[in-house]
Amino acid sequence: MLVQLLGPLRATLDDTRINLAGPKQCGLFVRLVLANDEAVGFDTLMDDLWPGRDTVSARRNLQQQIHALRGLVGRGRIVTVGGCAYRLKLAANELDSVVADDALHSARSLAGVDPAAALSRVSEALTLFHGPPLTEFASHDWARSDAVRLTHLREDLKSLEIQLRLDNGNDTALIPELTVLTENHPENERYWAALMKALYRDGRQQEALNCFQDARRRLGQQFGLEPSPELYTLESQILSHESLLKAPPPAPASAVLSGCDCWIDRAGAPLVGRGPDLERIDQAVAGGARLVLVSGELGIGKTRLVMEFARRNPTRRVFYGAGDDSAGRSFPPIADIVEHVNVHNPGLLQRLEADASMDALHQLIGIEDTGARHTTSRSALLGALGTLLKHLSDDEPPVLVIDQLAQVDADTLEVLGRLIGPLATSPVLVIGIARTAELVPDAPLATWLNALPHQTHVAEVPVRPLEQAAVAELARSLGDDRLDDATLLRQSGGNPMFVEQLARTRDVEDTTSLARLAWRRVATCSPQAVTLLRAAAIDGLHPRGWLTIELASLSPDESVAALEEVIADGLLSALPDVDGVSARNGTNPSTGRYWFVHGLIRDVLLDQIGPEQRRAFHRRAAELLAERRSGGDLVPAGDIARHYLLAAPSFGRGPAIKWLRAAAASAVRNSAYDRASSKLASALALISDDADDDETAAELLIERGRVLSTYIHQGEGRILLDRAIERARRSGRTDLAAIAALEIGGVLAMGDVSDPSIADVLSAALQELGAENPHLRAELLARLAQLRYWDTPLAERTAMCDEADRLAAGAGAAVRTRIGINRYWACDIDADTVVTWSLIERLGSLAAQSGEKMLALQVLKCRLHTTLEGGDLEAADDVAARFAASAAEVGSADMLRLDRLYAAMRAGSRGEYHLASELADESSRLLAETGRALHAQVVDGLVRLPWQTMVGDHRAAEMTIDVLRMFSERGSLWVIFDAWFHAVSGNLDAATAAADEFDLESFLGEERQQNHWILASTAVLVAQFTGRTQWAAPLAAWFGEQPEASVHFGQTMFLGFGWHYLGIAESMLEGAEHKEAAVQALATAANRSARVDATPWRLFAEVELARLGVGSDGRGDADPSAIAAEAEDRGLTLLAKGARSLA
Repeated sequence: MLVQLLGPLRATLDDTRINLAGPKQCGLFVRLVLANDEAVGFDTLMDDLWPGRDTVSARRNLQQQIHALRGLVGRGRIVTVGGCAYRLKLAANELDSVVADDALHSARSLAGVDPAAALSRVSEALTLFHGPPLTEFASHDWARSDAVRLTHLREDLKSLEIQLRLDNGNDTALIPELTVLTENHPENERYWAALMKALYRDGRQQEALNCFQDARRRLGQQFGLEPSPELYTLESQILSHESLLKAPPPAPASAVLSGCDCWIDRAGAPLVGRGPDLERIDQAVAGGARLVLVSGELGIGKTRLVMEFARRNPTRRVFYGAGDDSAGRSFPPIADIVEHVNVHNPGLLQRLEADASMDALHQLIGIEDTGARHTTSRSALLGALGTLLKHLSDDEPPVLVIDQLAQVDADTLEVLGRLIGPLATSPVLVIGIARTAELVPDAPLATWLNALPHQTHVAEVPVRPLEQAAVAELARSLGDDRLDDATLLRQSGGNPMFVEQLARTRDVEDTTSLARLAWRRVATCSPQAVTLLRAAAIDGLHPRGWLTIELASLSPDESVAALEEVIADGLLSALPDVDGVSARNGTNPSTGRYWFVHGLIRDVLLDQIGPEQRRAFHRRAAELLAERRSGGDLVPAGDIARHYLLAAPSFGRGPAIKWLRAAAASAVRNSAYDRASSKLASALALISDDADDDETAAELLIERGRVLSTYIHQGEGRILLDRAIERARRSGRTDLAAIAALEIGGVLAMGDVSDPSIADVLSAALQELGAENPHLRAELLARLAQLRYWDTPLAERTAMCDEADRLAAGAGAAVRTRIGINRYWACDIDADTVVTWSLIERLGSLAAQSGEKMLALQVLKCRLHTTLEGGDLEAADDVAARFAASAAEVGSADMLRLDRLYAAMRAGSRGEYHLASELADESSRLLAETGRALHAQVVDGLVRLPWQTMVGDHRAAEMTIDVLRMFSERGSLWVIFDAWFHAVSGNLDAATAAADEFDLESFLGEERQQNHWILASTAVLVAQFTGRTQWAAPLAAWFGEQPEASVHFGQTMFLGFGWHYLGIAESMLEGAEHKEAAVQALATAANRSARVDATPWRLFAEVELARLGVGSDGRGDADPSAIAAEAEDRGLTLLAKGARSLA
C-alpha cells in the first residue's frame, strides 16, 4: 500500500487506487495513518470525527466505517487492540511523508560528506509534494498540527536544497528562484538569507544590502516583526566582506563514521557466566528500549558487561561518557561523548554546521574557555545533539553508554530525558550503569526515572552475583586454583572483582572488603608507581599524563617506567587524547590521557593520602591548570575551581571563589543552570556571616539568585536576593542592594505583580541609592512605573519613565532596552498605536545592538501584545510562533509558559476547550515550578473563565471569580462580573441590583487600562440582559472609537472583537440607523471571527444577528435553529440556549 498525504489524499493498493468514500471515511483513514502505526482509542476517534455526538451513535458510526475500511485495505491491515483501540499497520516506506522526512535526515547526514548525493536525495523528496499537505483535513483539530509539521518539512527540504546548491557554487542560477520564494514567503528568513548570499557571491553587494532592507520592510509591515539577529549579522558580514560568505571548498571524500572503543578494557579479566545478562540486554534493545539500565553492586561487573555488549556489536556506533565531574565541564558525560565523536570522526562537527549550529557542542569541549563567550540555550544544545545523533544513525541508532549514572547532575538528566523521551527527534539508545543502592525509591536517580514520560521504554538488567561454576572458571582463567569452588564462592560472594583481586594479591586470608583487597593490590606496585597513582587520583577518573607527572615529581625515565607498570598491572588504561593520538603508541607519556579501570582503585588511593597532603596536591594542580589556561590551553574553569575548592581549608578561599564564579558563568553560557547554582552555592559556603564578607556575599547571592529566579525557581531566588539586600546594606553598597532589588522585580516585565512587596523593595532601594548611579536609578524608576500600573495615574507613570529616560541617556543598549520595555508596559501599552509601534521598533533595534536574546524575546512579547490588541489575530499567531521559537532558544521557564498561555487562549477562542485546558495546565505547572503558585492560580483562572461561561458551567465560573477576587481590589471589575453571572444564571433581580452599584459614567471617564475592554464588554452584556438601555449610547460610543480591536486581557482572556459589543449596544438603541449600524458591526464581527477560526465568537455574533432577524452575513433571513444545532454540537450551551430562545 502507498498513502500520499503531501497534497490531496491518495491511497493505492497493488498499484490500484483505493476508492475512499465520503469525508468521514477519508478522515478516519487519515486519522489512523497519522498515528504512525500506533493504536488510537475508540473514544479519541469518536471525539475527533464525531464531536458532540452521543456515545452510542458515534460508536455505531465508527464501527461501520472501520468495517468499510477493512474491506478496502484488507482486514489484516486494521487490527483491534485491547478491545478499545484500532491500529492501522503501515510500513515506513508506505507513507510519503515518512519517506520525505527520512530523506531530509539522510540528506543532512550526507551533506558534509557527499553533497551531490544529499542534493539528489532532497530533490527526490521534493517531488513527493503535489500540493499543500493534508489539504482536505488541515482545518480539523486532529490534523492541524500535522499539516503545519508537514508544511515545515517541505520548507526544510527546500531550504536544504538551496543551501546545497549555494555550497555547490550555483549562486547565479538560484537568484531568480529565490526572488520568487521571498516574494511568496516573506516570513521565511532562510530564503532572504540565501538570496542575500547569492547576490553577494554574484558580485552584487549593493543588491544584497537592498535585499536586507526589503526583508526588514516586509517583515515589519506584514508581520510586525524585526529581522532576526542572524539576518542582521549577515548584513554586517556583507558590509565588511567577511570571508565566511565565500562558497565553501569542496567536501572531502566520504568517510565511514565510527564509534569509540577506547573505553573497552581488553586487558582485563575475561567475562564469564554473563551469557543470560547479555541476552537480556539484547532483548531489551530489540524490544525498542530507549534506556537500558544495568544495575548491580560494586564490582559485580556492570561496566564489563556493557563493554562486552559493545564488543559483540561492532557495527553499532557506541560512545562512552561518565558521570564523574573531575574534568570540570558542563554536562560531563555528554561532553565526554561529544569529545569521543570528535576524536574518532575528525571534522564531523564542522561539516554538520550546514545543518545546525554546533556552537553548543564546541563549547562543551573547550571553545568557550578560549575567549569566545557565546551563550547557548538548552534547546540549542538539544538541537545540536539531535543533528549529531541523526548523522550517526544508520540502520541502528547510536548507543550512548553513561557510566556512574547516579552521579550525573540534574542538567544532564534533563537532557538525557529529552533525548530518550517520546518527543525526541533523533533515534538513540542510552545504556546507563548504576549501583543497586542508587536505585532505592528516594534516591535522585530513582526520582528521575519515575518522572520520565510513561511512553519512554525503560528496561532494567540487574546483574547478580556469579554462580559457583562461573566463579571457579574466572579464578582458573586468572591462574588461581588455590581454593576449592565452594570456598571461593563463599569468600567472594560471587563478586567478579573480589575474585580478581583475590587472584592478583594471592592473599586468601584478608578478604574483609573489596577496598582492602584493592589497596593490597596497589601496594604490590613499586614506590614510584604508587606515587604516580596517587598523583593521578588527585586529577580524577581520567587523569592527564602531564598533570600526573608534574604532581608526582618523578623524573622522565621514572614516569615512563611507572606508567608502563600500572598499565601492565591493569590499574590504569590509556585513552586517546583530544587530538586522537593514543598514549599507547606515543613515546611521551605526558601527551596522553589515562583511565582508572575502576573507580574503587582511585577511591582507595585518595583514602591513603593525608588531608594536608591532599590539599597541597590540589592547590598545585589548580596552579598548574591555571597556568596552562593562561597559555591558551583548553582548561575548563570548573576544573581549576574544583582543585582550589578542595585546597581551600588549608590555603585560603580567595582563588576558589574566583574560579567558582567563573565556572558558574561558564555553566550559564552552556545552559547548565543547576550546575551554575551548585558552583555558586559552593562559593557561598566559603563565606562567613562576618561583616567583612558582606560585599562578596551580596555579589554571590545576587549571582545565584539571578540563576535561580530566571531558570530554576523564582521563590528560591527571591530568598537569596532578599539576603543579598541585607548584606549589601550592611556593607554600605547601596548599588548592590539596587541590583538585587531589580532582580527581585524581575528586571523586566516578568515579576509577579500580585506580590505588592516587590514595589516596596524597589522603592526602598531607590530611596537609598545615591545620585552617582544614574543608570541604576533609571532602571528602578522604570520598573516601579510598570509595577504601579494599576494604582498610579498615567501622568505620574509617564513622568517616572521620562525621568528614567533622562537618567539613562548615556547608558548602553541593554539598559535602555530594559527601561523601554518597562515604559511599554507602564505607559505606552495604552497609548496611540503610532506611539506604541514607534517604541517597539526602537526597542527592537536596541535589543539587537545589545546582543541579549532575553531582551529580544521581551521586545517580541511587547510586539505580540500590541498585534493582539489591534485585533489582527492572524498576524498575532505569526508573532506568537516566532515568540515560541525564541522562548525555547532562550530556555526561560517564564517565557515558555507565556507561549503555552497564548496557545491556551487561542485554543479557547477556537472552541478547542480540551486542548486549551491541557495548555493552561502546562502553563500553570511551568509558573508554579518557578515558585509562583498563587500567581499561577490567578492566570489559570483568567484563561479558563471565558470557556467556562460559554459551555454554561456557571458553578465553575463563579468559583474561578471567587479565587480571582482574593488577588485583586479593583472593585468595579467584580461588581460588573457579579451582575453578568447573575444574569446568565437567570437571576435578573440580583443582576439588576449588582448593576445598580456599577458607576458607568465614572468608568467611562477613567483613563483606559488593560482591564477596561473586559469591563466595557461585560457592561454591554449586562445592559442587554437587564434592559438597561440608558447604557447603550455611551457604550456604543466607547467601542466605536476602536471597534476592530480584540477584547482581551493580556494573553489570558479573549472575548471577541469590539465589533461584537458595538453591534449589541447599537441594537439596543431606537431607530433604523442604529439597527443598520448594529447589523453591519455584528456581520463584521462574524466575518472577522470566522477568518481567525474563532467559532464560538462567530456563533455569538450570529445569535445577535438572529435577534435582529437577519442572517449571518447581515442579509437574508435568520436561521436560529441551525445556529442552535451547531452550538450544541460544539458544546456551547450558553449560545445554544440563546439561539433556541429565538427559534
